[in-house]
Amino acid sequence: MSAGSYELVARVGKARGLEGKVTVFEADDLPFCMHEGLVCHVVPPALYGPRTLTCTCVEELGDGTLVARFAEIEGIEEEK
Repeated sequence: MSAGSYELVARVGKARGLEGKVTVFEADDLPFCMHEGLVCHVVPPALYGPRTLTCTCVEELGDGTLVARFAEIEGIEEEK
């Protein structure tokens, strides 16, 4: 991979709870590869706020739903 190229690793769904967690889904039938420490670039970029996020945890809920948390998002009240 050359500098400046990106790979789609996941699609972000809706907020999960009030602590800044979001649901995440596999991207285009690829194996799910998000992990703690992964630096992600938000595309399309948010109008306000961080465009680069660092994954701090990924957990699987009992129903198969995957939830991720990012260091730069502290909660649902975060400015958009």
